[in-house]
Amino acid sequence: MNKANFDLNRKVAIITGASSGIGVAISEQMAGAGAKVALVGRSNSRLQEVNDRITEAGGTAITIITALDESDAIDTIVNSTLKAFGRIDILVNSAGIYLESAFTECPTEHLTEQWDINVRVPFELSRAVVSHMSSGSSIIFISSIAARCGFATTSAYSATKAAVNALTRVMAVELAPKGINVNAVAPGWIATPMNEALREDQSVIEAAIGVIPAGRLGTPEDVAPAVVYLASEGAQYVQGTVLEVGGGYPNIA
Repeated sequence: MNKANFDLNRKVAIITGASSGIGVAISEQMAGAGAKVALVGRSNSRLQEVNDRITEAGGTAITIITALDESDAIDTIVNSTLKAFGRIDILVNSAGIYLESAFTECPTEHLTEQWDINVRVPFELSRAVVSHMSSGSSIIFISSIAARCGFATTSAYSATKAAVNALTRVMAVELAPKGINVNAVAPGWIATPMNEALREDQSVIEAAIGVIPAGRLGTPEDVAPAVVYLASEGAQYVQGTVLEVGGGYPNIA
């Protein structure tokens, strides 16, 4: 195995949702693989903590404080990254929101809000960075196994993640001739702040573990290596895939 295939040295990565959960793990592991990282999020204090850990470990990072639904967010992200590093090689669309409600009771606003952050912003940000990318670059979406599994009370969320999967496949077809890889990672039952309230019910955890062949909930650190791989030269012939990281669920249930 050529270890250089998985080295992100000289690469510049933008990571949205970098202040929490999976986004934090991706940021730290990408920096550990050698990438210079632009950390995007709303919380100055949490982003600074991630930045500090990266720099203390010898990595390079900047923080970009913005709410993704702000009108100038995309310009701010792209321009700040180019000003700091002069290039963009990797985009990880990790930011997302989850609003739980039964389908018959789901307010239209829940669909609109989740569509905005989970689909529209990644669509527009990806479109904005493509012109700054060269052959060998990567765009990676964080999807969810909810895109193909029917979980109660997730109708709007699941619809947005199914859209992300479709977008991944279409973008891969269109951008492959430019040498830009487009893929997605679909986490399964991962313990993150997004599902912290659900995990307060021990019966929910027990039910989840009962159908996960790996026998435990996942962690953000389980997901991040898949993203690093898809951003690396080792994945240069991987296009339009949705890589599930879920401990075997729901393939074996």
